Amino acid sequence: MLPTDTSAMQAFRRQILSPHKLRLFMLRKLPLAWLAGLRLVALTPEAATVTIRYKYLTQNPFRSIYFAALAMAAELASGIQAMLHTQGGGPVSMLVVGLQAEFTKKAVGLIAFTCPD
Repeated sequence: MLPTDTSAMQAFRRQILSPHKLRLFMLRKLPLAWLAGLRLVALTPEAATVTIRYKYLTQNPFRSIYFAALAMAAELASGIQAMLHTQGGGPVSMLVVGLQAEFTKKAVGLIAFTCPD
C-alpha cells in the first residue's frame, strides 16, 4: 500500500526542500550535518535521498569520508522521511536503535543515501 500524501506532508516537503530553510533547520537542530554539508536531494512519501561530499571536514586520514559522517547522512535520510510521515500528529521522539553498514569501496566524491522505506 502506498503512503498517502496529506496536506501536512506536502507543506513539510515544500519547507524542507527549500535549500535556505533546510540550512537553517540543520544549523539550529543538526549543526554537524550543516558543517558536513549534507544536502537533501529528494523527499517523497516513498523515499528520501541525502548526499554528502568528500571535503576537508569529512575526510579521514585514509583519504576517504569518515564513517561518522556517512552514518550521519544515512540517519538523516531515514529520519527526514520519518519526520515527513509524522506531520500532523502529536510530538514524537526518534531514536536510532540499530545500524547496519556494508562498505564495498572507498567513499570519495559525492555519496548518496536513499531510504526507500
